[in-house]
Amino acid sequence: MDWLALLGVLCIAYGVFAIFVAIKKPDQIWQMKKIQAFLRRLGSTGTVIWFCVFGLAIAGLGVWLLLR
Repeated sequence: MDWLALLGVLCIAYGVFAIFVAIKKPDQIWQMKKIQAFLRRLGSTGTVIWFCVFGLAIAGLGVWLLLR
């Protein structure tokens, strides 16, 4: 396995994790200062949408890296 394939797998895993955090909103993660800053600026719905879009984009990058 070359390093681009490994990076692709890691990107897919990170994207899935970001979507999981957006949907499930685990308390320990959702209370982090960085996410609280997102909540203040974007609101709850905006933060969920941002994490879902970001997760899909990173997962898409991972798929692209795997198919390359």
